Amino acid sequence: MQVGQRIRLYSEKQVQQGFCLGHETAGGQPVFIHGSLPDEFVEIRITRVRKQHLFGVVTKVLQANPERLESDCPVFPECGGCSYRHMDYTQEVQTKLDLLGEWQYLVPALQKPDFKIHTAAESGYRNSTQLHVYNHQIGFYRLHSNEIVPLPDEGCALLSPRLNAFLRNDEWPDGKLLVRELQSGPILARRNAVIQEPISLPGTRSLDWQYEAAGFWQVNRFLTPLWLQTMFDWMRQAIGDATPSECLELFCGSGLIGGSLNPFWQEYLGYEDSRLALKAANQNFKRLTRGQNSRWQFRHSNLYERKLNFCDQTGSNQLRWAIANPPRSGLADWMPAALRQGDFRWLLYSSCNPATLNRDLKTLHQNDYSIERGCAFDFFARTAHIEVLLLLRLQDRPQQ
Repeated sequence: MQVGQRIRLYSEKQVQQGFCLGHETAGGQPVFIHGSLPDEFVEIRITRVRKQHLFGVVTKVLQANPERLESDCPVFPECGGCSYRHMDYTQEVQTKLDLLGEWQYLVPALQKPDFKIHTAAESGYRNSTQLHVYNHQIGFYRLHSNEIVPLPDEGCALLSPRLNAFLRNDEWPDGKLLVRELQSGPILARRNAVIQEPISLPGTRSLDWQYEAAGFWQVNRFLTPLWLQTMFDWMRQAIGDATPSECLELFCGSGLIGGSLNPFWQEYLGYEDSRLALKAANQNFKRLTRGQNSRWQFRHSNLYERKLNFCDQTGSNQLRWAIANPPRSGLADWMPAALRQGDFRWLLYSSCNPATLNRDLKTLHQNDYSIERGCAFDFFARTAHIEVLLLLRLQDRPQQ
């Protein structure tokens, strides 16, 4: 089997990462199909060949699932950005919930009576994106390829109207193109630059917030405030009157989560690998804590390369709690045990990758952390991605 070859096969069921599963022949090689629904007979073009499985994208639907919808995007499914433009959004959310249930260590969160997936607008929600330009042609990559699928004339359905208008109004140089939408309007985000814009923090607070222009920032302009508010409400209920307290934040970026939760800590320590993000974080916390009796510091560290001991960070006996919002790689393997040894009673963990979250939950469980609360945010509607937010509590070990 070769890339570019076309075959016909039956699409059996929905699986992780937005694919459906089929087989090249009865009992043959597994094929992960982009752009299909279960119970469909489709023609696909092979996009990637691996030793034990194949990937392909639908080129023709020969026998459709009755629930299939006509895509509202002319470049789906050739563009690799979206996974679910051929199904009703309610069905997409249920699919994502069902797929979360396949992760063993996430199941206790899903079984909580108040677990839900928070949703907002399914289109026009992104406040930033990275595109590619070649010979002045702008677009996204074709699935499993460096070939550019040109941006449709009407723009990308995921982007805000202002971003789409911005992209239509200029001749862009070849290469990667990162654009962001600020309150003042869209910009081309340049590396080694810090930008600032007003944000609303939980508790009716507002602050001009700095962050790295080309760095990580939540992309959903509708759901990010609810995400921060949910963490705020959970910590208010968890900590109650036990303040003052001590907070550790791993992968802190510009300090947005820790800053949003600053009513619940008196001492704060944030770790981050980007020096530019840390520079912004320091400026944010100077303004945030002005006039408050609180102490904070940020430290530069590659947390995947350097193992830390959190037991002796401050020498305080106060209530300790932690925040983690890691990249898709999840926590470093040493972190669950270090949090346990440091006696961090609560852990807020927000993950954009259920696979690594499931792996980390296994190790956290082995270190006496259990899930107290959970929910998800469909930050990435119409794609295969989803954000899962958990509050974990350190359980006391029984006396020997």
